[in-house]
Amino acid sequence: MGFFSKISTSRALRRLQEENLFKVIHDELENGLVNDGLWMKALADSNGDELLAKAKYIKLRLRSFKDEITIENEIQKEAERAIKEADRAKIEADRAKKKFQKDLNKSLREAGKRLRR
Repeated sequence: MGFFSKISTSRALRRLQEENLFKVIHDELENGLVNDGLWMKALADSNGDELLAKAKYIKLRLRSFKDEITIENEIQKEAERAIKEADRAKIEADRAKKKFQKDLNKSLREAGKRLRR
């Protein structure tokens, strides 16, 4: 996939994601589920005009969802980095343990040879 094709695909995916988020917001509003903090901000920004507040609320809620997705993605990436780092640390510890055992065995063999002399 070429560079421009990747960009185009990425934009299309974002648009579809946004469309799905608007659907979720619609469903929330239809069921009377409102984020009170966002609603108060929308109302304040609209000087009490409820119709304008509703439009602002939808935009704020969309931004809120996008922020949640961004944070979840970052948490996931950080967890994956931590797992990789733990795996690397385990591999390094295993190597160090094997080297220690090898060196210990070598030292014990040499000490045994010296005692037999």
